[in-house]
Amino acid sequence: MSDINNELLKVQKEWIEAKLLTYMGGQGTDCDEHGRYKKSKEQEESLYLSCPFYMGVTDEYVKRTKSRRVMIIGQEARHYGTWKDNRNDFGYTPEESQQWAIEYLLCQLDTPKQNSRFNHKYNHSRFWSTFRTLSDNDINVCWNNIDKVYFSRGNIDYKGTLSYEGEEYLSAQYGSDNLSLLQREIKISTPDALLFVTGPKYYLSMAKAFDIAPDKFEERLNKDSKIVNITDILHVGKPAFWTYHPANQLGINSAQEFLEAYKKCK
Repeated sequence: MSDINNELLKVQKEWIEAKLLTYMGGQGTDCDEHGRYKKSKEQEESLYLSCPFYMGVTDEYVKRTKSRRVMIIGQEARHYGTWKDNRNDFGYTPEESQQWAIEYLLCQLDTPKQNSRFNHKYNHSRFWSTFRTLSDNDINVCWNNIDKVYFSRGNIDYKGTLSYEGEEYLSAQYGSDNLSLLQREIKISTPDALLFVTGPKYYLSMAKAFDIAPDKFEERLNKDSKIVNITDILHVGKPAFWTYHPANQLGINSAQEFLEAYKKCK
C-alpha cells in the first residue's frame, strides 16, 4: 500500500472518532447511538447510517503516469450497507473498503487488478464514463465523495441521503489544524485540480467542508452556467470546478464541460 493511502486511512479513521461517532447519539443530533435516523416513522422503515466511503488512489495516480491529476468528487456512494450491521463485514473495514474503492476505479478504467477478491464489474453509467473520458485525456483520476455516509436501508436499492444536519456536522472542520476530512484528503493526495460533480443540491456539505458561507454556492450553478469555476471561493491553491452530476437530466456532459473550462484556466 502506498504512503498516500496509508495517510488517507489515518485521517479517515480519525474522522470516524472525531465526527462520525460523536454524531451518533450526540446531544441534539438527529441520529441515535446505533446510527438510526431519529425521525424515521416506523422501526421497519428505519434509516441507518451507511458504512463510510474510504477514498484511495491507484498506483498510476501515485506515479503520475499522465500529465495531470484530478480528484473527481461525487455525491455519496451506494450499497455500503449500514454501520450498525456491516462495519465489521468483509469489504467494509477501513483497509478493505479503501482497497475496494481503488479496485473499483481500476475496473472502470478497464485496468482490473489481478487476483482481486471483490469481483468488480464494468459500470456503463455516465458517472463512470466521466472518469474514463478524463483518463483518456492524459489525466490520472482519483475518486472521492462529498458525503462519506448516507442514511440507508442496507444494500437494497434505496436512494438515501444525509439530513442537512448530518451534512453540517460531518462535513465540518475539526481537530487542532481545523480542517475538514475533505480538506485533509486533498492535502494528502495533492491533485492538480478538483472537479465537483455534485450538482446544485450538495452545496451545504461543500460550504461546511471549506468553511464558506452557504450563500456563496446557492444558485450559482444552473442549467445555463453548466459549470462554475469555484477556485476563488475554495482557496485551495489549485483550480476547482463545480458542475452537474453526470446522470443529470439536462444533457450536460460533465467531462467535456470540465475539459473545456480547465483548458481556459491553465
